[in-house]
Amino acid sequence: MSLAIKVCGLKDHFQMKRLSEMGVAYVGINFYPHSKRFYKQTMSLDKLPTMTAKKVGIFVDAPLEEVIKTAELHHLDMIQLHGNESAVYCELLKKHFPVIKAFQGNLAIESSILSDYDMCDYYLFDSALGKHAGLGMAFDHTVLENYHFDKPYFLAGGLGSDFFDKTFQKSLYPGLYGLDLNSKFELSPGLKDLELIASFIIKTQNQ
Repeated sequence: MSLAIKVCGLKDHFQMKRLSEMGVAYVGINFYPHSKRFYKQTMSLDKLPTMTAKKVGIFVDAPLEEVIKTAELHHLDMIQLHGNESAVYCELLKKHFPVIKAFQGNLAIESSILSDYDMCDYYLFDSALGKHAGLGMAFDHTVLENYHFDKPYFLAGGLGSDFFDKTFQKSLYPGLYGLDLNSKFELSPGLKDLELIASFIIKTQNQ
């Protein structure tokens, strides 16, 4: 099975729809006000034409009530928590929406931490969290060779179009479910290079 593709930090409605038509499984919309990819529009995303891609709202340490209210307004399918949200917070949110919880990549083997968040649907491993995320920086992926949880995860953090050109071996990424694309596929913050993503999708399908 090919890896799922999630394109994060989208602002443009046309691009969201087009990416869905291209086979992208998840489109990420950033509701963190301090991000340069912050989705400022008040028009509900539910006004978009029907998409097969799931709409994932990204939040960073936001009040739970605010997350739920925003998610309901925009008819989001999932929530991605990209801050220091507690396990209790995730448990409460999980009663309303599926949850992706982001962690710094070096924590991928920390059983004492990840096991507390087992209620989440997916983990996401990135190079940084909060305001330091989305800078196109990668972390040392070799730590993921020792990932031993049943929970599937997304890989983020500086992924570029050359990801599969580096003698990629899926066996070195046990548990890998999907790839999270962002800054290295952009023309400007929030505006993606659709041609570059299309060529990357083809590479993904060959894995």
